Amino acid sequence: MLRRTFLPLAIALFALTPLASAEVEAWRLDPVHSNVGFKVRHFMVSWVRGQFMEPQATIWVDRHDLSTLKMEVIIKTGSVNTGVQRRDDHLRNPDFFDAENYPEMKFVSKRAMKQPDGSVKVVGDLTMRGKTHEITMDFTGLDKVVDPGSGPRMGATARAVIQRSKWGVSFTESIASGGFTVGDDVHIEIEAELRPVE
Repeated sequence: MLRRTFLPLAIALFALTPLASAEVEAWRLDPVHSNVGFKVRHFMVSWVRGQFMEPQATIWVDRHDLSTLKMEVIIKTGSVNTGVQRRDDHLRNPDFFDAENYPEMKFVSKRAMKQPDGSVKVVGDLTMRGKTHEITMDFTGLDKVVDPGSGPRMGATARAVIQRSKWGVSFTESIASGGFTVGDDVHIEIEAELRPVE
């Protein structure tokens, strides 16, 4: 009789174990120790690099199951910085980001897929200049946490390539030798340091 009673109870407890062990944590980007950058071809021979100075991001994840990853990233388009004032002003105008009318771009994840090498592909919607398209970002480092004595830190590296013309950022000029002054492919490069949300 005892065995009949114990077996169903053991099965029920085993079934509940994954729910009990789930540890979804919220992490927020530390902008002082992070870089949200990009690079794009110039004259088809060199790269111009830039970054956004006011990134905001929150990540929710169970580090033991990276497929649980969810995130939201908000970028102030007017904070673009390539180190050249004249170029930055051009990037803020309607030829590119049109920062006055579209002060923010936003990425919201929809699903995450852990890869055999431990990286994570994150699929989500990128909204820029009022247009939304799905992109895929490749993340590494989300399963590692250190505590230097001032609280836990988690690092993350993300990469993606998008075609800016899909969002209406299509300004360019042809050059005599062939090609264009500014490439359509934009390489997104993120180095993030995150702290737990208190």
